[in-house]
Amino acid sequence: MPQDSTSTSKVLDAQEPVQEAPKQLPELTLKNVCLDIVHGIHLLLNDPFLLVFWSFLIFIIELIAGKLIIFRVPYTEIDFSTYLQQVQLFNKGELDYEKIVGETGPLVYPAGHLWIFKVLNNIYEEDHNLEFIQLTYAWLLNLTLINYLISYNCFNNSLRKPWFIVFLILSKRIQSIYLLRLFNDCWAAYFISFLFVGLQLTSLIKQKFNSSTHLISLLMFVNSITYSLAISIKMNSLLYLPAFLLISFYLNNGNFFKTVLNLLTIIGSQYLIAYPFFNNGDQIKSNYLHNAFNFKRHFLHNWSINWRFLPEFLFQDSRFHFFLLFSHLLVLSFFLFSVFLPLLNNKLSITKNLNLKQNLSHNINQFLNLLLTTLKKPFNDNIQLNNNILNYQDGPQTIFAILSITNLIGVAFSRSLHYQFLTWYFFHLPFLINLSNTNVFLIIIGWLLHENCWLNHPVAWKSVVFNVLIFGLLLRIWFQLNKHSNSNSNSNSNSTQSGEQNKTDEKNKKIK
Repeated sequence: MPQDSTSTSKVLDAQEPVQEAPKQLPELTLKNVCLDIVHGIHLLLNDPFLLVFWSFLIFIIELIAGKLIIFRVPYTEIDFSTYLQQVQLFNKGELDYEKIVGETGPLVYPAGHLWIFKVLNNIYEEDHNLEFIQLTYAWLLNLTLINYLISYNCFNNSLRKPWFIVFLILSKRIQSIYLLRLFNDCWAAYFISFLFVGLQLTSLIKQKFNSSTHLISLLMFVNSITYSLAISIKMNSLLYLPAFLLISFYLNNGNFFKTVLNLLTIIGSQYLIAYPFFNNGDQIKSNYLHNAFNFKRHFLHNWSINWRFLPEFLFQDSRFHFFLLFSHLLVLSFFLFSVFLPLLNNKLSITKNLNLKQNLSHNINQFLNLLLTTLKKPFNDNIQLNNNILNYQDGPQTIFAILSITNLIGVAFSRSLHYQFLTWYFFHLPFLINLSNTNVFLIIIGWLLHENCWLNHPVAWKSVVFNVLIFGLLLRIWFQLNKHSNSNSNSNSNSTQSGEQNKTDEKNKKIK
């Protein structure tokens, strides 16, 4: 029977492949070209996967810039010759810190400072090549930069914004401190940068090899030694101690004994570093401790970056110093119970529908219960493994946040800040600014104002601006992190409620 021609043609039409219409490219107009350029720049500055590229680029720029500064900008003598004079007295056998003096005064730094500058003095005495010492400091800056670039690359994508790390090389004062002044603060900053990386890597390794407690104990031993080396150079490194102990406690799963071992490692290594001063009579030991760790040291009002606007009598008043110490401990405790514990442990996160006072009370009670359990069972692991410090996405940035915020609180309430003290917190600023979620325009203005506070001679209005910037940054960070904690607790609460609703619906279906 002959087939219908109409049906045959329909079958043939169905078998023929449908040809897609060619994609039309956008018109080549000035507007479209400009939009493509803007999109490309936005991608270049904000794509988290380009952070490695930016890190490499920044390192190369600093490498070149450092050498240009050394060979083109004159060296400025401030304290370096005094360091060497003090070392020369030490080399001659003098151990009494009261008698180890230089042009600008007595030795006021721990023994680690002496050992480092003893090596530098031996190098310098051979041919008095100051440029070689400056190049050594240039590499010290580069190694510190590498450590922080590694730290920044450990963050999750929400904080991996490439354009923020450009700030790491945008400070004239930092270049001057490292390359033209040769301060000892630079060495302490290097070991602190090593501590940041060490604790972050310990967190990541613990996630992968959770059963290997011996490996974690070894890594925490290394981290404790690293931190102790920083303390042995400059006493300001003690500002990190509360954060270090808290992070150590969580990395040790709430094991009190292991945390105390980390603290004893720091103390023991301090003894070994300062061995000659602890084993040559009580007077030498007493003078060492009094000068190297003098918490009552008086600073020059004329050089104070942060309190220059105060009258000098108030600046030197012991009651003002006590007020700063009390405020430091109060604000640090406030951040511990309202920010750090929520960041570390979901059980201590901010509870829905509670005001600030109730939240603080809730977190304090939870923490005291944990502390009581820990003291009752000091050799046991008292913290669950689901704490945030062991979260692959959030662990490294949680560690960075706790360390850097704790240090910034200490900086904010310091009795005085001199030019070289910028190294105490400068490398944390890009992260802290990013964490504050501030408007880009305000970030740029704030950065320029902050840099201006550290340039030239301290004046009253600059110290006011400095305090507004630092305390404003802390306040902004607190609001952002509490907002984050609230949203997390709300989402957790909503998910719990929806889960309960689903279970109820399933039960109703079964009944029907």
